[in-house]
Amino acid sequence: MAYPANELSGLSTRASPMQRLAEARWLLFSVGLVFIYFSTVWPDSGLRLTLAYGFILAVAAFSRRKVPPLVRVPDEEIREHPRRIWPETQVKLFVNALPEPSIVLDGRGIVRHTNAPMRDVFGTIVQGEPLTLKFRDPDIVAALKKAQESSGPVSVMHRVRFPTERHYLAYFSPITLPRGNETQPATVLSQAGETGPDFIFVVMLEQTERFRLDELRSDFIANVSHELRTPIASLTGFIETLLGPARDDEESREKFLKIMLAQAQRMARLVNDLLSLSRIEMRSHVRPTDRVDLRAVIGHVVDALSPLASDAGLKISVDMAAQPLIVLGDRDELLQVVQNLVENACKYGSDGDKIDIAVKPSGPPAGFDAKGGAYFRIDVRDYGKGIASEHLPRLTERFYRVDADESKRKVGTGLGLAVVKHILTRHHAHMKVTSKPGKGAQFSVYIRATDQTEKK
Repeated sequence: MAYPANELSGLSTRASPMQRLAEARWLLFSVGLVFIYFSTVWPDSGLRLTLAYGFILAVAAFSRRKVPPLVRVPDEEIREHPRRIWPETQVKLFVNALPEPSIVLDGRGIVRHTNAPMRDVFGTIVQGEPLTLKFRDPDIVAALKKAQESSGPVSVMHRVRFPTERHYLAYFSPITLPRGNETQPATVLSQAGETGPDFIFVVMLEQTERFRLDELRSDFIANVSHELRTPIASLTGFIETLLGPARDDEESREKFLKIMLAQAQRMARLVNDLLSLSRIEMRSHVRPTDRVDLRAVIGHVVDALSPLASDAGLKISVDMAAQPLIVLGDRDELLQVVQNLVENACKYGSDGDKIDIAVKPSGPPAGFDAKGGAYFRIDVRDYGKGIASEHLPRLTERFYRVDADESKRKVGTGLGLAVVKHILTRHHAHMKVTSKPGKGAQFSVYIRATDQTEKK
């Protein structure tokens, strides 16, 4: 059976009617001559004359069309592999169904089709042009060349820098359609006359989140190592001193032991905060359901931190609504939230003279809850130096400090607000920070009131 060469490159396995007519054109022409002969014998036979001229005209018209060269394929091979070459429409349907950005190339690396996610992410990719005109990354070019020369998939990382940095894992999968004996490796003659795959399927898998998590993990390990290195180095130095020159110096021994105790306590706070973060993250998908009285929580924190506030020259004032202040949550975690906020106010609000704590009924925080509902708002306000606006979005990042030197002097781990953020996320609560340099800072926590929570 005969097929046009361009169909063997990936469009169809069947000869078109026009191709079959092309093979039979001389037979049709001979039949037309016979009809003309008989029309001269019986001149009154107008029908036969019309048919004869019709055949001749059809053959003449067809003979002026450009017909692709024919390639002979054994009939037994066609019967064995009736769909050995994929129709291009099937490939397009398959690619269009994928949620990831995907491209279909021919064996030469020419773009045949792109799906909607690819166009949305990477913009216009012109069909009929080489892929390398759009992606000039040397790694992409090398991966394409390797895919053209191999029978297995090739993967490479591709970074997009604009408008935002993103990372993609690009898979190049060469597809060679079966030909002849399937037990033998298929070697395909492409349209360009070179051996290679019929198609190269390219899919882009976004890895931006994985890169972000890897970066966070690396930063986290570096920060923890840095935070532990200082107290460990301090302890090591003092221990060596006590074992050496200060072995018999009672006054120095007393002084060094106090410093060593402070450094050990610093490490203990860091470890405790890390354990708190880990514990909260493990339970972040489980919303607590205990009834918690915010009035009791605030009272406990004020009693515990009043000495710290007094040492900083601050007075804590409390203003709570007369109504019951009951929410659903974890008492210990909510206690930790309020305690961390008040501790920060004591540390960084010492330029003022007081700390205000207020608990009042409130609507939902703006931009957080479109459904509305009753909330309680817990405000912790200091009158210290305040925080510049560029620092506000990053306050809840782990180990982030507005002033690193001051934070170390204030004995902080840099994890307090990160713990607060994770606890509030578990409680489906929200925090808003408002501050201006020189005018102090206010941390407002919005948590849903019990009656609304129970209705859910």
